[in-house]
Amino acid sequence: MDRSIMRQWEHAVFVSNIVSVVGYVQKDKTITYRTLLNTHRLIFETVYPWAGSDRSNFNITIGKSGYQKLFAHPLVIQRAAEYAISRACDPSDLGKKPGEIFGYFAHAHPFLDGNGRTILTVYSELCRRAGFLIDWPQIPKSDFLTALTEELMKPSAGHMDSLLKPFMKEVKLSARKMAQHLSDNFGRP
Repeated sequence: MDRSIMRQWEHAVFVSNIVSVVGYVQKDKTITYRTLLNTHRLIFETVYPWAGSDRSNFNITIGKSGYQKLFAHPLVIQRAAEYAISRACDPSDLGKKPGEIFGYFAHAHPFLDGNGRTILTVYSELCRRAGFLIDWPQIPKSDFLTALTEELMKPSAGHMDSLLKPFMKEVKLSARKMAQHLSDNFGRP
């Protein structure tokens, strides 16, 4: 299938499912790895037959730009994601290290496709619980990708924290407003 058609399909599915998915995530009192898997499944079950299954089910290792160790090995995906979740569930830690923790989510890279929207959905809910959101539209995409790659290459070096902290806004959002925020900012193909 043509990749541009696939992106449009992913976009349409994300936008059509985001309100119910955010509602699901918000009802989950404790965010867990199962929450992350279910979020992926709920967003993408009409796109991918394997939606909600992580890469360990396929034993697929991935890399980026020739680097094979930026993302978790299939055998440790769950442990990597659980570490990111545990850090993000501490509002004080998330408020102090939002980029470092985002980097841990990105490192886990649990899915073959759909990682960005799934991780951002769960991460945004964890930020909401901590009393803030990231003003994503104000961050140039090239700056985001550069900082994320640097964070993945040198975890905890502050690359993503430096990028995200100026864009943190204290805010309280309902499920519907959070869904609208995600749709507006990540629903683009």
